[in-house]
Amino acid sequence: METFLSPRDLPVELFVASTCLRAKTSRRRQEELKVLDVRAISLGAGIIREAISAGDLELPSAMAPEDLLFFMWGSRWGALTLMRSDTPLVLAGVSRPAVAVERSLGLMLDGYGWRPLSTEWNYKVTRDRVRNEVFPSQLVDDILQH
Repeated sequence: METFLSPRDLPVELFVASTCLRAKTSRRRQEELKVLDVRAISLGAGIIREAISAGDLELPSAMAPEDLLFFMWGSRWGALTLMRSDTPLVLAGVSRPAVAVERSLGLMLDGYGWRPLSTEWNYKVTRDRVRNEVFPSQLVDDILQH
């Protein structure tokens, strides 16, 4: 899963978002998780609003930033769910599903005209730099050993 920033985010995300898990927690914890979910949605929509304010993105008039965020989030979650399933993706011709998701979402955002376009910027270099700064190899090694 070379395209994710956190080396272990997928299993944790799926586990924490599990309805079955949340149902087993206290009401207080369920409310805390809802607050965190709303905060994450707000942050994501805020990034989209900043792009609109900067002139880097123009959404269709009937589309709210939350609509775009929901579609991107849903697409990613659906793909992540398939990637963690027993579905034989390689046999279906999908050898690098994380890369397929990344490319497809990038092309979709290019279609919305969100600048810089993928043809104008090397997002892989940026992702690698952020990954190395936020998750240095020593930290990753420590996480994987525990």
